[in-house]
Formats: sequence, structure tokens, C-alpha cells
Amino acid sequence: MPSAPSKLHSNFGIKTGYTGKAGRCLVASAVKNDIQLLSVVLGTRDHFKNSKVLLDYGFSNYKLVKAIEKSKCSNVVNVENGKEDKVFIQAKDDIFIPKAENEEMRLEMVIPNKIKAPILKNQQIGVAYVYINDKAVYSTPMIAKKDIKEKTLSDVIYDIFRIWLDINKHLSSLSNLSNKSALKLNPRITLDRG
Repeated sequence: MPSAPSKLHSNFGIKTGYTGKAGRCLVASAVKNDIQLLSVVLGTRDHFKNSKVLLDYGFSNYKLVKAIEKSKCSNVVNVENGKEDKVFIQAKDDIFIPKAENEEMRLEMVIPNKIKAPILKNQQIGVAYVYINDKAVYSTPMIAKKDIKEKTLSDVIYDIFRIWLDINKHLSSLSNLSNKSALKLNPRITLDRG
């Protein structure tokens, strides 16, 4: 039986075992440079050595990157029938992922064009996805940053009154403009009968 190494890395936990079908097994977890990795080795003669090889590979080839920074992963969604026309949303969580140097990473937000009021602070309105090589690997909810109340009947009446005042103001401006234009185009002609 192979002996356990004195140290694999900063180990979080190890579970060894043996079954007739799987042979010697080892589940090991280690942390290095803020990255925690898990290795699972089945059916091998030197499960400690093979686990160390896997962990070394992971630590050598993957770096921890901030895939989503919640304060920068944000957008605005139109609000229907709300006391405010728009709601600011952002990612609920920062997301850190292990990423290999040669992997392509991109972010995609899936959010509606508009949402109906009322809206509660921290209500999920969409989802932000992290893609590695065109495969979605992580996601976090997109949440509302504040409450948006639904318009009341008095709000609707006020809006109608405001629109009516704006229309009258524009009609009055057009009427004054058309009277001035008429004066310029049709000057008064006086005849001298003398």
C-alpha cells in the first residue's frame, strides 16, 4: 500500500476508501492562492501521488478571475405603470471563477425590455451568465436596486391633467405662431384716395 504524502498542499479534507469494483479511491481538497480544488481518483495503485498530480495541474493551469463584478454588471429596465419609468438593476453577487489562460470568457445579461410595477428592492428581474468557450458555467440573478410603487388612480389623473396642460400649451404656441405668420404674409394695405 502506498504511503500518504506528508503534505499535498493546504489540505481541507481527504477521504480514502477501497471497493472491489473501484479499487483504491481518494477524494482530496486543497487550497492555494485563494483557489480551492477537489480531486477524485478511482482505481489507481498510487492514489495519493495521482491526486497530487491532479491538484498540481489545476493550480498551475488555472487562475482565479472576477467574472462578474456586481457594481459594474448593471442595466436599466423600463417600468410599466410605475411611479417611476425605469428601474436600475445589477448582479446580486460578485462571481469568481477558475479560468485557464486559453479559455475565452464572456458575460451575457438576460433581462426583459420592460417590467410591470410594483417592483420590490432585490426582486429578481433577470440573470447574468458567465460563458467559458460558449458554454454557460455560472449565473447570478439580476436584482432591482429599489422599490418602484405602482401608480394609483390619483397618479393616473395627475398624468392625464399634465398631458392636457402640455397639449394646451403647445396648441397655444402654435396658434400664436400662426397668427404672427399670417401678419407677416398679409400686411395691411391702405389706399391713398387723394
